[in-house]
Amino acid sequence: MHERRGAARPGDPVALSAEEFGAIEHGVASEAEPRPLERHHAVLVELTMPALHPTLAIPIRADHPLVSSAAARAAYLRCSDEPWADIYVATLTRAEAAELLDDPARRVNDTGEAELAKRVLGEDDAALRFTVPRPDPPPPWHQSA
Repeated sequence: MHERRGAARPGDPVALSAEEFGAIEHGVASEAEPRPLERHHAVLVELTMPALHPTLAIPIRADHPLVSSAAARAAYLRCSDEPWADIYVATLTRAEAAELLDDPARRVNDTGEAELAKRVLGEDDAALRFTVPRPDPPPPWHQSA
């Protein structure tokens, strides 16, 4: 089915051999067996607000001791198709989030988001989100940059 502006119309059927279907199925990430977080492999650590459905993300340097302690309690969230990575999240207390936001040396490429986050910290929960590239190759339909 092709969808456009809420309307659906039938598309041409696709015939797949068992091998082709198996190759596609093999490329789909299995979230049933999440990998443990290997913090040192994270390519991005972000303080996010609200925690699980963020509208605000501030990149944080990974060498802060608080990042290490948060990583120890991080939980697997999902596999991301873009980038091809596993996503982990650890909720933060307001004090932990404030500590990270109050230290400009710990932020990466801050363009004002941290000041906004400081203002709304009392109203929203915060988390650290870790993005760790998957070791297996992306599926054939994945568009790599």
